[in-house]
Amino acid sequence: MFVQVIYASRANFPSDAPVGGVEPTVARILQVSKRNNSKQGIGGALYFRDGAFLQVLEGPNQKVESLLRRLKTDARHKDVTVLHRIEVVEREFQRWSMKYTAMDKKVNQWLQQAGLTSFDPLHFTPKQAAEFADVLRRSEETLSDNGALGQRPKNIRPVTAIAVSLALLTALLWFAWLYAF
Repeated sequence: MFVQVIYASRANFPSDAPVGGVEPTVARILQVSKRNNSKQGIGGALYFRDGAFLQVLEGPNQKVESLLRRLKTDARHKDVTVLHRIEVVEREFQRWSMKYTAMDKKVNQWLQQAGLTSFDPLHFTPKQAAEFADVLRRSEETLSDNGALGQRPKNIRPVTAIAVSLALLTALLWFAWLYAF
């Protein structure tokens, strides 16, 4: 049995301009989280906007609870508030050690549909937190599990990979033919 915990908090650091869609302090948090979470069998998603975090954590109950205790003492954020906690049989975020989505059209649509004028997850109801977690699950990833900004190698479709490979092969053959004569 696994647990899914959704919590919100406020940043304790001034936000810098995003680099590749990710605030630099958040990018460092993500890189460490991805490495540590994969070792612990924990997955999830993180969203940061307007100085606030919403994070989904999934995995074995004891591992997630231990991580949550450590997160509550992390000086980079404050007001850590658990919004939603459920037991899950099948994990929704198992593909990601920590998925990150920058501001996304789906997020903005959800905020509008929920009647919210800003992102303030500390005031989300448990239902809103669960709905927002689903939006994150379906959103485009900004920082991939290999740490590359703006790339999503795990999400690339085989047809796209084949098309790109064929285009590169065609270009190589054309240049080889051009320089052969």
